[in-house]
Amino acid sequence: MEKFQKADIKKESSKSNLSVSVFNLYVTYFGSDKKRYQLEVPDAASKRAGDGYELQNQRKGFKRFTTYRTKELLEKMISYEQEKIDVLKDLRERVFSRFCDKFEEWNNAIQCLATLDVFMSLAEYCRCEEEVMCIPKFIPAIVGKKPLVELIEGRYPCGSGGESFIPNDTIIGKEEDGTWNSSLILVTGPNMGGKSTLMRQLGIISVMAHVLRLG
Repeated sequence: MEKFQKADIKKESSKSNLSVSVFNLYVTYFGSDKKRYQLEVPDAASKRAGDGYELQNQRKGFKRFTTYRTKELLEKMISYEQEKIDVLKDLRERVFSRFCDKFEEWNNAIQCLATLDVFMSLAEYCRCEEEVMCIPKFIPAIVGKKPLVELIEGRYPCGSGGESFIPNDTIIGKEEDGTWNSSLILVTGPNMGGKSTLMRQLGIISVMAHVLRLG
């Protein structure tokens, strides 16, 4: 619609021979929104503007005019643009209404796709991983029992150090011989010794385990 109206304005300019008989040069258009299509001409040529040209503003070396016809065409363009907005708004409302009518079906489909995506991602990760993978085991919560974590020969999921990477056992809160291990672990060691990697390893593996369980 805008291209069509812009063509109309240029066509009208051609009919009135603006660039030849009035300013004797090519006229450029300036402006945005409701001030579009102002005729921008150099100061020297602006003296040729007649009574039908209304000065709107100016900048160094140039002046900008509008005419009755450019205003008329711009008003038509703005009305068409508003009509387009109204039509699209009504269309969106109808589309969303039809979508909401079948919300449960869409929601079930999305849940199925999300679950499939999780399983495919985990399967692809296991397929590409050189080390042995396993499925996590969850123990039901028992009243009076503390939560526990037992990770045997765990490896950092986001990158393997190859043969140089040493698997880590992480046991928190597990009952052994009638006693409970501490629920807090203090990790010490030199710089670049793997302390942060151990913490990230436990966190990411725990998240992956819960994702698999929820899936």
